[in-house]
Amino acid sequence: MAKKTPVQERFAGLVRLILATVPGITTVQFVKLIYFSELEYYIKFGEPATEIPIIRLPMGPVPSNYKGWFARLEEKKFITTSCRHKGKSFSPGPNTACDHVFTEIELEVFLPVIAKCSEIIKANLYDATEIMKGLSYQTLPMIRYAEDEEKTGLKLGGYVLVPPYLTEADLDSMAESRRVYRDHLRKAKPYSKQDAERDLEVWGNFLPFLQATNQAGLNQETPIWSLYGKG
Repeated sequence: MAKKTPVQERFAGLVRLILATVPGITTVQFVKLIYFSELEYYIKFGEPATEIPIIRLPMGPVPSNYKGWFARLEEKKFITTSCRHKGKSFSPGPNTACDHVFTEIELEVFLPVIAKCSEIIKANLYDATEIMKGLSYQTLPMIRYAEDEEKTGLKLGGYVLVPPYLTEADLDSMAESRRVYRDHLRKAKPYSKQDAERDLEVWGNFLPFLQATNQAGLNQETPIWSLYGKG
């Protein structure tokens, strides 16, 4: 199996994060939810989430070459698809290798977007797709894109989440600080259950020595911290 690039890992991670909450989602609903997630991430962090560009098609903004990406993710068993009336539906596959590519602060951006779209889908069994398409056209980047399209005759396939369709004024004022914190979390060593068990074992082995040292200090008339040049 070919080595996954960071782009593939993050896109696959976003896809599976969405499917964990909304299994059985249809194609149009799926690509719209990816767009909303990418847009919210860009506003909160000032940069793309997955580096797969968002382009404008007749149905509105979608990930570039989404059919090809979905086919690759299905081949690698990150997702599964099934046929339904007038199209496909998507669910998580057995391969979970990309499930933990996002930091906690990134998940705090994605999860409310996914939850809100899930509510729309559940509450509008037959109209959810059209509602999500309509909402995607009402986002600021698409409003600006449509205005430029009328003036200059832009062709389909143009990039959406780039200036002038998404401007500096649209970004969250905390975007830079949020990026710094996110990058710190990425560099920090993960603290797993195994790490905790190992630390407890080391501490347990060290405890008798520590107790003996403390008792020796208590038996002296001179305060123990003076032995370290602090008295």
